[in-house]
Amino acid sequence: MIDPLRKLTDRRPGGKLAVWLAALAAVMMIGAWSWNEAAPAQAAPDMARRVRATPTPATPLHFSFHIDARCTTRKKQDLKLVVTAHGGKGPYTYSNDATLLGKQLTGSVWFTVTAPAGNPVPFKLIVVDSTGRKYLEEFFYKTYLHCG
Repeated sequence: MIDPLRKLTDRRPGGKLAVWLAALAAVMMIGAWSWNEAAPAQAAPDMARRVRATPTPATPLHFSFHIDARCTTRKKQDLKLVVTAHGGKGPYTYSNDATLLGKQLTGSVWFTVTAPAGNPVPFKLIVVDSTGRKYLEEFFYKTYLHCG
């Protein structure tokens, strides 16, 4: 008696399983070829629109500063502060507490504060970018100059 499943699983070249696998592979190749031919023409404009529509996020707003101190008179010191904004979207507006230092600037701003020598000097630096984002930093700065 011949096993009926043996005929279906015959793996010899020209056997029924080999014929079915070859037919399946041919159908898959034709389908893949026809999809690759049609897909780029339809997908390319949509992809290009999505890529162009993605905005670039602005980097976080912050600033750096540098302080130079020197004695001016007996027991007095000048503190020259240079502030440079980074990130956000320029131009920038700079303030020290409520005093406006510079408005609509793209570079650095500097100002001088005269204070008693050896005493800490308070600063409240504020930078606002053109979109209205604000960065604030409060600190005290004390020099150890002997102005005397």
